[in-house]
Amino acid sequence: MDYCTECGTKIVKEHKFCSKCGKEITLKNKSNLNLPQDHSKIKVWSWLLVVLILGVVGVGGFLFIDAIITGGSITGGVIHTIQPPNPKVISVNCNNYGTGILDMDQRTKVQVTVQNLGGGGNIQVVGKLDQEGTEFDLSDSKTVYLGKNKVQVVTFDFDSSSFRSGQCLGYAYSS
Repeated sequence: MDYCTECGTKIVKEHKFCSKCGKEITLKNKSNLNLPQDHSKIKVWSWLLVVLILGVVGVGGFLFIDAIITGGSITGGVIHTIQPPNPKVISVNCNNYGTGILDMDQRTKVQVTVQNLGGGGNIQVVGKLDQEGTEFDLSDSKTVYLGKNKVQVVTFDFDSSSFRSGQCLGYAYSS
């Protein structure tokens, strides 16, 4: 609805002059619409500044706490040294068994249990049947990878039909 700005009379849209006072009509709508207004640039900049400050404080706090936990150095405060393997033979077991019908083909299984006390790496394990001074000593070796403080059983299988008496031995060293 439109009204005359001078006398407030209701105006028909086609009229160019007020029918009561004769004034030229400038249309004015009495119902005010609440149109969205632009936010001021100050509010936008203030929010942007608050978010930026919170971000800087958050990142700075994270880096500060991380420096306290890791000892304050870029590399994390821990010096990693490479440790060579340090193998130790825990036990050596021997088992004789036959493989044929009449057990004429004798075999001996040597099991060497090795623990690595050093850093991870390759370890050379040797299993040996020693016939105490004869030329019929039997030995074999295998390379295994053992991590730090890991234990592994390494098995050697020997044809021991010529082996009569003696002892079985096991050795381990880093390769």
